[in-house]
Amino acid sequence: LRACNKKVFESLALAGAFDSFKKIHRAQYFEPDTKGRLFLETVIKYGANFQENKNSSQHSLFGGGGEEELAEPQPPKAEKWSSLQKLGKEKEVVGIYISGHPLDDFKLEIESFCTGNVAMLNDMEKYLNKELTIPGIITEVEHRFTKKGKPFGTIEFEDYTDSHKLFLFGEDYLKLKHFMVQGAFLYFRGKVQRPMFYGKPSDKIEYKVTGIELLSEIRENKTKAIRFKMAAHDVDSDMIEQLEQVFAEFSGRTQVKFTVYDEAEKIHVHMPSRSLKININNQLLEKIDQLGLIDYELIA
Repeated sequence: LRACNKKVFESLALAGAFDSFKKIHRAQYFEPDTKGRLFLETVIKYGANFQENKNSSQHSLFGGGGEEELAEPQPPKAEKWSSLQKLGKEKEVVGIYISGHPLDDFKLEIESFCTGNVAMLNDMEKYLNKELTIPGIITEVEHRFTKKGKPFGTIEFEDYTDSHKLFLFGEDYLKLKHFMVQGAFLYFRGKVQRPMFYGKPSDKIEYKVTGIELLSEIRENKTKAIRFKMAAHDVDSDMIEQLEQVFAEFSGRTQVKFTVYDEAEKIHVHMPSRSLKININNQLLEKIDQLGLIDYELIA
């Protein structure tokens, strides 16, 4: 670490190398003090002074001299970065996401409502004439004009599997261009097909986008019910009581269904609730996860 300069330490902090120090989070390293000096700079200076004092004591002519006490710097107060901010900075300094992926916050929506992924669009022959709904985060956007002055745009987006570039022309571009924002999380609806030219299908295959929605709105717009799935041997009075407490706390408008299964006997019993309705949000799902042994899915 002696050869590390300030820039290196900044990159290490941004990439999460110091996350093992549980009493301080990443944003605090970059919080300035009243003089405009970052806390990370204060820490670096403290470390240099500490090492210098230690070396001076070791080389003292008489030895055994007491080391000068240095006040340990205290982390400043700072608001934690969101997962998206942290991941963005990781990719900026390392080139890849390290602690997760930006789409992790939409995992439930992706598992429940998406029928495809970006990798499929790079091997479209296999999915010809299939309708695919795909999640993605926009990484690059261009608004351009043809030689005849007609506007069109390109979107490059990615998910966990790959990246792909879309071209939007004519009415499609005019209808969907407000979604063309770098960093936006989108839900694409479209069909893999051969475009028609002069009444004949082209040799080229494309993913024809028919609609785009914000991933953040998919859960509310599409969810009609939520299904909780539990193994029969895990269902007891304690689990039922805990579920009732959680559901009472998050009463809402979404219908609830249950499936109890026995894998050994290959039995699945579906039990929709006629009266129970809840509000599906991240706090509810976190409490369900804490109970353990319960899977769930959204139903359109």
